[in-house]
Amino acid sequence: MRSLDAQRNGLIFIYDMTSAKFPNFDYDLSVKILMILKGSFPARLKKILIVKAPLWFRAPFKFLRLFVREKLRDRVHTVDIKDLNQHVPVNALPTRLGGEHTIDHMQWLMDCFRIHSPEADALLINEKLEKFGVRTPSVSSVSSLTEKQSNEELEKDELFEEDSIHTANKEGMSPRELLDHVNKLKEAGLHEQYSQIRMERMEGTFEISKQAANISKNRYTDVHCLDSTRVKLKTCSYDDDYINANFVDGYLKSAMYISTQGPLNQTFGHFWRMIWEQGSHVIVMTTKVVERGRMKCGQYWPLSGSVVHDQFEIQNEDAEREKDFSITKLRLKYLPSQEERLITHFQFTSWPDYGTPPAGAFLNFMYQVRAAQGDSRKPIVVHCSAGIGRTGTFICMDIGTSKLDHTGYVDVRETVRRIRTQRAHSIQMPDQYVFCHTALLYYAQTKGLLKELRLELFDGRSDSD
Repeated sequence: MRSLDAQRNGLIFIYDMTSAKFPNFDYDLSVKILMILKGSFPARLKKILIVKAPLWFRAPFKFLRLFVREKLRDRVHTVDIKDLNQHVPVNALPTRLGGEHTIDHMQWLMDCFRIHSPEADALLINEKLEKFGVRTPSVSSVSSLTEKQSNEELEKDELFEEDSIHTANKEGMSPRELLDHVNKLKEAGLHEQYSQIRMERMEGTFEISKQAANISKNRYTDVHCLDSTRVKLKTCSYDDDYINANFVDGYLKSAMYISTQGPLNQTFGHFWRMIWEQGSHVIVMTTKVVERGRMKCGQYWPLSGSVVHDQFEIQNEDAEREKDFSITKLRLKYLPSQEERLITHFQFTSWPDYGTPPAGAFLNFMYQVRAAQGDSRKPIVVHCSAGIGRTGTFICMDIGTSKLDHTGYVDVRETVRRIRTQRAHSIQMPDQYVFCHTALLYYAQTKGLLKELRLELFDGRSDSD
Protein backbone atom coordinates (compact mmCIF):
# COMPACT_ATOMS: atom_id res chain seq x y z
CA MET A 1 0.00 0.00 0.00
CA ARG A 2 2.92 2.34 0.56
CA SER A 3 4.74 1.72 -2.73
CA LEU A 4 4.65 4.62 -5.16
CA ASP A 5 3.42 2.32 -7.94
CA ALA A 6 0.46 1.17 -5.83
CA GLN A 7 -0.37 4.75 -4.93
CA ARG A 8 -0.17 5.79 -8.57
CA ASN A 9 -2.04 2.85 -10.10
CA GLY A 10 -4.28 1.66 -7.25
CA LEU A 11 -4.74 -1.72 -5.59
CA ILE A 12 -6.22 -4.76 -7.33
CA PHE A 13 -7.60 -7.41 -4.99
CA ILE A 14 -8.03 -10.94 -6.39
CA TYR A 15 -10.50 -13.24 -4.63
CA ASP A 16 -9.80 -16.78 -5.87
CA MET A 17 -12.88 -18.95 -5.32
CA THR A 18 -11.53 -22.06 -7.01
CA SER A 19 -13.18 -25.10 -5.38
CA ALA A 20 -14.87 -22.83 -2.81
CA LYS A 21 -17.66 -24.53 -0.87
CA PHE A 22 -20.67 -22.75 0.56
CA PRO A 23 -20.16 -24.06 4.15
CA ASN A 24 -16.67 -22.48 4.14
CA PHE A 25 -17.82 -19.06 2.96
CA ASP A 26 -17.44 -16.43 5.70
CA TYR A 27 -19.65 -13.45 4.97
CA ASP A 28 -18.46 -11.40 7.97
CA LEU A 29 -14.83 -11.89 6.98
CA SER A 30 -15.64 -10.78 3.44
CA VAL A 31 -17.21 -7.58 4.77
CA LYS A 32 -14.16 -6.91 6.96
CA ILE A 33 -11.82 -7.39 4.01
CA LEU A 34 -13.94 -5.06 1.91
CA MET A 35 -13.86 -2.38 4.62
CA ILE A 36 -10.08 -2.67 4.89
CA LEU A 37 -9.73 -2.30 1.13
CA LYS A 38 -12.10 0.67 1.05
CA GLY A 39 -10.04 2.41 3.72
CA SER A 40 -6.62 1.47 2.32
CA PHE A 41 -4.05 4.22 2.48
CA PRO A 42 -1.97 5.68 0.90
CA ALA A 43 -3.04 3.48 -2.06
CA ARG A 44 -6.62 3.41 -3.31
CA LEU A 45 -8.76 0.42 -4.22
CA LYS A 46 -8.91 0.17 -8.01
CA LYS A 47 -10.87 -3.04 -8.48
CA ILE A 48 -11.82 -6.39 -6.97
CA LEU A 49 -11.59 -9.44 -9.25
CA ILE A 50 -13.54 -12.53 -8.21
CA VAL A 51 -12.09 -15.57 -9.98
CA LYS A 52 -14.01 -18.78 -10.71
CA ALA A 53 -17.06 -17.79 -8.69
CA PRO A 54 -19.21 -20.90 -8.15
CA LEU A 55 -22.90 -20.93 -9.09
CA TRP A 56 -24.06 -20.70 -5.47
CA PHE A 57 -22.14 -17.42 -5.22
CA ARG A 58 -22.91 -15.87 -8.61
CA ALA A 59 -26.69 -15.90 -8.27
CA PRO A 60 -26.94 -14.00 -4.94
CA PHE A 61 -23.98 -11.82 -5.95
CA LYS A 62 -25.88 -10.39 -8.90
CA PHE A 63 -28.72 -9.54 -6.55
CA LEU A 64 -26.61 -8.18 -3.70
CA ARG A 65 -24.49 -5.93 -5.89
CA LEU A 66 -27.63 -3.89 -6.63
CA PHE A 67 -27.46 -2.69 -3.03
CA VAL A 68 -23.76 -1.79 -3.12
CA ARG A 69 -22.85 1.85 -3.59
CA GLU A 70 -22.45 2.54 -7.32
CA LYS A 71 -18.88 3.79 -7.03
CA LEU A 72 -17.85 0.53 -5.36
CA ARG A 73 -20.10 -1.66 -7.48
CA ASP A 74 -18.29 -0.57 -10.64
CA ARG A 75 -15.01 -1.82 -9.17
CA VAL A 76 -16.15 -5.39 -8.47
CA HIS A 77 -15.94 -7.93 -11.32
CA THR A 78 -16.31 -11.69 -11.73
CA VAL A 79 -13.72 -12.96 -14.23
CA ASP A 80 -12.30 -16.21 -15.61
CA ILE A 81 -8.65 -17.06 -15.00
CA LYS A 82 -7.90 -16.67 -18.71
CA ASP A 83 -9.10 -13.05 -18.58
CA LEU A 84 -7.02 -12.01 -15.56
CA ASN A 85 -4.12 -10.84 -17.74
CA GLN A 86 -6.42 -8.13 -19.10
CA HIS A 87 -6.52 -6.62 -15.60
CA VAL A 88 -3.15 -7.55 -14.09
CA PRO A 89 0.30 -7.89 -15.75
CA VAL A 90 1.37 -11.52 -16.14
CA ASN A 91 4.54 -10.96 -14.11
CA ALA A 92 2.41 -9.85 -11.16
CA LEU A 93 -0.03 -12.77 -11.25
CA PRO A 94 0.72 -15.92 -9.22
CA THR A 95 1.56 -19.02 -11.26
CA ARG A 96 -1.60 -20.85 -10.17
CA LEU A 97 -3.62 -18.08 -11.83
CA GLY A 98 -1.68 -18.26 -15.10
CA GLY A 99 1.01 -15.76 -14.19
CA GLU A 100 4.75 -15.77 -13.61
CA HIS A 101 4.98 -14.69 -9.97
CA THR A 102 5.90 -17.41 -7.47
CA ILE A 103 4.28 -17.10 -4.04
CA ASP A 104 4.91 -19.40 -1.10
CA HIS A 105 1.60 -18.64 0.55
CA MET A 106 1.99 -21.15 3.39
CA GLN A 107 5.40 -19.74 4.25
CA TRP A 108 3.87 -16.28 4.40
CA LEU A 109 1.17 -17.52 6.76
CA MET A 110 3.76 -19.18 8.94
CA ASP A 111 5.84 -16.01 9.08
CA CYS A 112 2.76 -14.13 10.33
CA PHE A 113 2.07 -16.94 12.77
CA ARG A 114 5.62 -16.91 14.17
CA ILE A 115 5.44 -13.21 14.86
CA HIS A 116 1.99 -12.99 16.43
CA SER A 117 0.97 -16.34 17.94
CA PRO A 118 1.72 -17.33 21.55
CA GLU A 119 3.15 -20.74 22.38
CA ALA A 120 -0.24 -22.10 23.52
CA ASP A 121 -1.66 -21.59 20.06
CA ALA A 122 1.42 -23.05 18.40
CA LEU A 123 0.57 -26.61 19.40
CA LEU A 124 -2.96 -26.29 18.07
CA ILE A 125 -1.90 -24.73 14.76
CA ASN A 126 0.91 -27.24 14.30
CA GLU A 127 -1.50 -30.11 14.82
CA LYS A 128 -3.94 -28.76 12.24
CA LEU A 129 -1.33 -27.95 9.62
CA GLU A 130 0.44 -31.27 9.95
CA LYS A 131 -2.82 -33.01 8.96
CA PHE A 132 -2.32 -31.39 5.56
CA GLY A 133 1.31 -32.45 5.37
CA VAL A 134 2.68 -29.01 6.17
CA ARG A 135 5.89 -28.95 8.17
CA THR A 136 5.76 -26.45 10.96
CA PRO A 137 8.43 -25.05 13.27
CA SER A 138 8.93 -26.63 16.65
CA VAL A 139 7.25 -25.12 19.67
CA SER A 140 10.61 -24.05 21.01
CA SER A 141 11.50 -22.19 17.84
CA VAL A 142 8.09 -20.50 17.75
CA SER A 143 8.46 -19.65 21.42
CA SER A 144 11.88 -18.15 20.91
CA LEU A 145 10.68 -16.13 17.95
CA THR A 146 7.67 -14.93 19.93
CA GLU A 147 9.91 -14.04 22.85
CA LYS A 148 12.26 -12.18 20.53
CA GLN A 149 9.34 -10.26 19.06
CA SER A 150 8.01 -9.45 22.54
CA ASN A 151 11.42 -8.18 23.62
CA GLU A 152 11.62 -5.99 20.54
CA GLU A 153 8.14 -4.60 21.25
CA LEU A 154 9.07 -3.91 24.87
CA GLU A 155 12.19 -2.08 23.74
CA LYS A 156 10.04 0.03 21.43
CA ASP A 157 7.55 0.67 24.23
CA GLU A 158 10.30 1.75 26.59
CA LEU A 159 11.68 4.07 23.94
CA PHE A 160 8.30 5.70 23.36
CA GLU A 161 7.50 5.85 27.06
CA GLU A 162 10.47 8.12 27.62
CA ASP A 163 8.79 10.71 25.41
CA SER A 164 5.07 10.14 25.97
CA ILE A 165 3.15 11.14 29.08
CA HIS A 166 0.82 8.15 28.54
CA THR A 167 2.82 5.13 29.66
CA ALA A 168 2.33 1.36 29.89
CA ASN A 169 1.77 1.26 33.64
CA LYS A 170 -1.02 -0.82 35.17
CA GLU A 171 -2.46 2.05 37.15
CA GLY A 172 -6.17 2.60 36.90
CA MET A 173 -8.98 0.06 36.74
CA SER A 174 -9.79 -3.20 35.06
CA PRO A 175 -12.99 -3.18 32.95
CA ARG A 176 -14.89 -4.87 35.79
CA GLU A 177 -13.63 -2.27 38.28
CA LEU A 178 -14.48 0.54 35.88
CA LEU A 179 -18.03 -0.77 35.50
CA ASP A 180 -18.48 -0.91 39.27
CA HIS A 181 -16.96 2.58 39.57
CA VAL A 182 -19.34 4.07 36.99
CA ASN A 183 -22.41 2.40 38.49
CA LYS A 184 -21.41 3.63 41.92
CA LEU A 185 -20.80 7.25 40.93
CA LYS A 186 -23.57 7.43 38.36
CA GLU A 187 -23.85 10.45 36.13
CA ALA A 188 -23.90 12.99 38.96
CA GLY A 189 -20.76 11.58 40.52
CA LEU A 190 -18.86 11.59 37.22
CA HIS A 191 -19.96 15.18 36.63
CA GLU A 192 -18.58 16.10 40.06
CA GLN A 193 -15.31 14.35 39.29
CA TYR A 194 -15.07 16.26 36.02
CA SER A 195 -15.75 19.54 37.86
CA GLN A 196 -12.78 18.83 40.10
CA ILE A 197 -10.56 18.38 37.05
CA ARG A 198 -11.78 21.66 35.57
CA MET A 199 -10.97 23.45 38.82
CA GLU A 200 -7.34 22.33 38.79
CA ARG A 201 -4.90 25.13 38.11
CA MET A 202 -3.74 25.15 34.49
CA GLU A 203 0.04 25.11 34.23
CA GLY A 204 1.75 26.97 31.41
CA THR A 205 1.38 30.24 29.52
CA PHE A 206 -0.57 31.41 26.45
CA GLU A 207 1.48 34.47 25.52
CA ILE A 208 1.90 33.81 21.78
CA SER A 209 -1.76 32.94 21.33
CA LYS A 210 -2.83 36.19 22.98
CA GLN A 211 -0.58 38.48 20.94
CA ALA A 212 -2.48 41.15 19.02
CA ALA A 213 -1.27 39.80 15.65
CA ASN A 214 -2.64 36.35 16.45
CA ILE A 215 -6.01 37.13 18.01
CA SER A 216 -7.78 37.10 14.63
CA LYS A 217 -6.39 33.60 13.98
CA ASN A 218 -8.24 32.15 16.97
CA ARG A 219 -11.77 30.96 16.28
CA TYR A 220 -12.80 31.62 19.88
CA THR A 221 -11.41 34.39 22.05
CA ASP A 222 -11.24 32.14 25.11
CA VAL A 223 -9.55 29.12 23.48
CA HIS A 224 -5.80 29.62 23.35
CA CYS A 225 -2.72 27.49 22.73
CA LEU A 226 -0.25 26.55 25.41
CA ASP A 227 3.12 28.01 24.47
CA SER A 228 4.98 24.85 25.50
CA THR A 229 3.29 22.49 23.03
CA ARG A 230 2.08 24.77 20.25
CA VAL A 231 2.75 23.81 16.64
CA LYS A 232 5.05 26.31 14.94
CA LEU A 233 4.84 26.87 11.21
CA LYS A 234 8.37 26.30 9.99
CA THR A 235 8.60 28.08 6.66
CA CYS A 236 6.95 31.28 7.83
CA SER A 237 8.69 34.18 9.49
CA TYR A 238 9.12 34.19 13.26
CA ASP A 239 6.35 36.78 13.54
CA ASP A 240 3.97 34.63 11.48
CA ASP A 241 4.57 31.08 12.73
CA TYR A 242 1.33 30.88 14.71
CA ILE A 243 -1.56 28.49 14.28
CA ASN A 244 -4.08 27.53 16.97
CA ALA A 245 -2.80 23.97 17.36
CA ASN A 246 -0.97 21.89 19.97
CA PHE A 247 0.96 18.63 19.93
CA VAL A 248 -0.61 15.98 22.16
CA ASP A 249 1.02 12.69 23.12
CA GLY A 250 -0.61 9.36 22.34
CA TYR A 251 -0.29 6.04 24.11
CA LEU A 252 3.46 5.30 24.17
CA LYS A 253 4.01 7.77 21.33
CA SER A 254 4.98 11.39 21.71
CA ALA A 255 3.26 14.06 19.62
CA MET A 256 0.92 11.48 18.10
CA TYR A 257 -1.84 14.04 17.59
CA ILE A 258 -2.20 17.66 16.64
CA SER A 259 -5.24 19.15 18.39
CA THR A 260 -6.44 22.16 16.51
CA GLN A 261 -9.46 24.35 15.95
CA GLY A 262 -11.71 24.16 12.91
CA PRO A 263 -9.86 26.31 10.34
CA LEU A 264 -11.10 29.83 9.68
CA ASN A 265 -11.28 31.16 6.11
CA GLN A 266 -8.24 33.31 6.77
CA THR A 267 -6.24 30.37 8.21
CA PHE A 268 -6.87 27.77 5.48
CA GLY A 269 -3.36 28.34 4.13
CA HIS A 270 -1.83 28.00 7.58
CA PHE A 271 -3.73 24.76 8.15
CA TRP A 272 -2.52 23.12 4.95
CA ARG A 273 1.01 24.38 5.56
CA MET A 274 0.94 22.68 8.96
CA ILE A 275 -0.28 19.42 7.36
CA TRP A 276 2.53 19.60 4.82
CA GLU A 277 5.31 20.50 7.22
CA GLN A 278 4.34 17.88 9.82
CA GLY A 279 3.96 15.13 7.20
CA SER A 280 0.47 14.23 8.43
CA HIS A 281 -1.60 12.06 6.12
CA VAL A 282 -4.74 11.65 8.26
CA ILE A 283 -7.19 14.40 9.25
CA VAL A 284 -9.99 13.71 11.72
CA MET A 285 -12.93 16.12 11.78
CA THR A 286 -15.60 15.56 14.44
CA THR A 287 -18.02 18.35 13.56
CA LYS A 288 -20.13 19.48 10.65
CA VAL A 289 -19.31 22.75 8.92
CA VAL A 290 -22.61 24.21 10.15
CA GLU A 291 -24.55 22.99 13.20
CA ARG A 292 -27.76 24.57 14.54
CA GLY A 293 -27.33 27.41 12.08
CA ARG A 294 -23.88 28.30 13.44
CA MET A 295 -20.63 28.12 11.50
CA LYS A 296 -18.46 25.58 13.32
CA CYS A 297 -15.65 25.20 10.78
CA GLY A 298 -14.65 26.61 7.41
CA GLN A 299 -14.91 24.48 4.25
CA TYR A 300 -11.13 24.08 3.93
CA TRP A 301 -11.20 21.10 1.55
CA PRO A 302 -12.99 20.80 -1.80
CA LEU A 303 -16.20 18.77 -1.97
CA SER A 304 -15.30 18.18 -5.62
CA GLY A 305 -12.61 19.33 -8.02
CA SER A 306 -9.75 21.30 -6.53
CA VAL A 307 -9.00 24.54 -4.67
CA VAL A 308 -5.86 26.55 -3.96
CA HIS A 309 -5.00 27.93 -0.53
CA ASP A 310 -1.78 29.87 -0.23
CA GLN A 311 0.91 27.72 -1.90
CA PHE A 312 -1.10 24.51 -1.81
CA GLU A 313 -3.52 22.92 -4.23
CA ILE A 314 -5.99 20.44 -2.73
CA GLN A 315 -7.79 18.08 -5.07
CA ASN A 316 -10.71 15.83 -4.17
CA GLU A 317 -9.78 12.41 -5.58
CA ASP A 318 -12.61 10.33 -4.15
CA ALA A 319 -15.27 10.49 -1.45
CA GLU A 320 -17.37 7.85 0.26
CA ARG A 321 -20.25 8.57 2.60
CA GLU A 322 -21.24 6.06 5.26
CA LYS A 323 -24.09 6.30 7.73
CA ASP A 324 -22.02 7.93 10.48
CA PHE A 325 -19.00 9.38 8.69
CA SER A 326 -17.46 10.23 5.36
CA ILE A 327 -13.99 9.49 4.00
CA THR A 328 -12.42 11.74 1.39
CA LYS A 329 -9.17 11.07 -0.44
CA LEU A 330 -7.34 14.32 -1.06
CA ARG A 331 -4.25 15.01 -3.15
CA LEU A 332 -2.19 17.80 -1.60
CA LYS A 333 0.26 19.55 -3.93
CA TYR A 334 2.92 22.03 -2.85
CA LEU A 335 2.91 24.37 -5.84
CA PRO A 336 6.50 25.73 -5.64
CA SER A 337 7.98 22.22 -6.00
CA GLN A 338 4.97 20.41 -7.56
CA GLU A 339 5.47 17.66 -4.95
CA GLU A 340 2.30 15.74 -4.09
CA ARG A 341 1.02 13.73 -1.14
CA LEU A 342 -2.16 11.77 -0.46
CA ILE A 343 -4.30 12.75 2.53
CA THR A 344 -7.25 10.86 4.01
CA HIS A 345 -9.90 13.13 5.50
CA PHE A 346 -12.32 11.56 7.98
CA GLN A 347 -15.44 13.45 9.04
CA PHE A 348 -17.66 12.06 11.78
CA THR A 349 -21.19 13.25 11.06
CA SER A 350 -23.24 11.49 13.77
CA TRP A 351 -22.33 13.67 16.73
CA PRO A 352 -25.72 15.02 17.84
CA ASP A 353 -26.40 18.70 18.43
CA TYR A 354 -26.73 17.92 22.12
CA GLY A 355 -24.97 15.17 24.05
CA THR A 356 -22.67 12.50 22.68
CA PRO A 357 -22.76 9.96 19.82
CA PRO A 358 -23.58 6.24 19.94
CA ALA A 359 -20.54 4.36 21.22
CA GLY A 360 -20.65 1.76 18.45
CA ALA A 361 -20.67 4.35 15.67
CA PHE A 362 -17.88 6.32 17.30
CA LEU A 363 -15.67 3.25 17.80
CA ASN A 364 -16.20 2.14 14.21
CA PHE A 365 -15.07 5.59 13.10
CA MET A 366 -11.99 5.34 15.32
CA TYR A 367 -11.11 1.93 13.82
CA GLN A 368 -11.21 3.44 10.33
CA VAL A 369 -8.86 6.23 11.39
CA ARG A 370 -6.44 3.74 12.93
CA ALA A 371 -6.39 1.63 9.78
CA ALA A 372 -5.52 4.67 7.68
CA GLN A 373 -2.83 5.85 10.11
CA GLY A 374 -1.17 2.42 10.24
CA ASP A 375 2.33 2.49 11.71
CA SER A 376 3.05 6.06 10.67
CA ARG A 377 4.87 8.18 13.25
CA LYS A 378 3.51 11.38 11.72
CA PRO A 379 0.83 13.09 13.83
CA ILE A 380 -2.89 12.67 13.22
CA VAL A 381 -4.53 16.09 12.89
CA VAL A 382 -7.75 16.16 14.96
CA HIS A 383 -10.19 19.05 15.11
CA CYS A 384 -13.77 19.96 15.90
CA SER A 385 -14.75 23.61 16.21
CA ALA A 386 -12.72 24.87 19.16
CA GLY A 387 -10.40 21.86 19.09
CA ILE A 388 -10.89 20.90 22.73
CA GLY A 389 -14.25 19.17 23.31
CA ARG A 390 -14.93 16.51 20.71
CA THR A 391 -11.27 16.59 19.74
CA GLY A 392 -10.21 15.80 23.30
CA THR A 393 -12.86 13.08 23.49
CA PHE A 394 -11.53 11.35 20.37
CA ILE A 395 -7.96 11.47 21.66
CA CYS A 396 -8.95 10.26 25.14
CA MET A 397 -10.79 7.28 23.62
CA ASP A 398 -7.92 6.40 21.29
CA ILE A 399 -5.45 6.48 24.19
CA GLY A 400 -7.80 4.66 26.57
CA THR A 401 -8.59 1.79 24.20
CA SER A 402 -4.92 1.43 23.28
CA LYS A 403 -3.89 1.18 26.92
CA LEU A 404 -6.69 -1.28 27.65
CA ASP A 405 -5.53 -3.49 24.78
CA HIS A 406 -1.94 -3.37 25.99
CA THR A 407 -2.21 -3.53 29.78
CA GLY A 408 -5.81 -4.49 30.59
CA TYR A 409 -6.30 -1.28 32.58
CA VAL A 410 -7.78 2.17 31.97
CA ASP A 411 -7.60 5.45 33.86
CA VAL A 412 -9.95 7.96 32.32
CA ARG A 413 -9.44 10.64 34.94
CA GLU A 414 -5.66 10.64 34.67
CA THR A 415 -5.75 10.42 30.87
CA VAL A 416 -7.97 13.51 30.68
CA ARG A 417 -5.79 15.39 33.15
CA ARG A 418 -2.66 14.63 31.12
CA ILE A 419 -4.24 15.57 27.79
CA ARG A 420 -5.19 18.94 29.29
CA THR A 421 -1.55 19.65 30.14
CA GLN A 422 -0.81 19.73 26.41
CA ARG A 423 -4.06 21.07 24.93
CA ALA A 424 -5.69 23.24 27.56
CA HIS A 425 -9.35 22.61 28.47
CA SER A 426 -9.59 19.35 26.48
CA ILE A 427 -12.79 17.41 27.21
CA GLN A 428 -14.90 20.51 27.37
CA MET A 429 -18.18 19.24 28.80
CA PRO A 430 -19.16 16.80 31.56
CA ASP A 431 -21.17 14.63 29.17
CA GLN A 432 -18.01 14.07 27.13
CA TYR A 433 -16.25 12.89 30.29
CA VAL A 434 -19.11 10.48 30.99
CA PHE A 435 -18.98 9.25 27.39
CA CYS A 436 -15.30 8.36 27.71
CA HIS A 437 -16.22 6.03 30.58
CA THR A 438 -19.25 4.39 29.02
CA ALA A 439 -17.73 4.04 25.54
CA LEU A 440 -14.65 2.37 27.04
CA LEU A 441 -16.93 -0.10 28.81
CA TYR A 442 -18.72 -0.79 25.54
CA TYR A 443 -15.32 -1.33 23.89
CA ALA A 444 -14.30 -3.74 26.66
CA GLN A 445 -17.47 -5.71 26.11
CA THR A 446 -16.83 -5.99 22.35
CA LYS A 447 -13.38 -7.34 23.18
CA GLY A 448 -14.81 -9.99 25.48
CA LEU A 449 -13.38 -8.36 28.61
CA LEU A 450 -16.86 -7.95 30.10
CA LYS A 451 -19.42 -10.73 29.89
CA GLU A 452 -22.31 -8.33 30.33
CA LEU A 453 -22.67 -4.59 30.50
CA ARG A 454 -25.29 -3.34 32.92
CA LEU A 455 -25.21 0.43 33.23
CA GLU A 456 -27.47 2.87 34.99
CA LEU A 457 -29.26 5.16 32.52
CA PHE A 458 -27.37 8.32 31.65
CA ASP A 459 -29.85 10.87 30.36
CA GLY A 460 -27.99 14.15 30.84
CA ARG A 461 -27.96 16.70 28.03
CA SER A 462 -25.23 19.29 27.57
CA ASP A 463 -24.12 21.59 24.82
CA SER A 464 -20.67 20.89 23.47
CA ASP A 465 -18.47 21.93 20.58
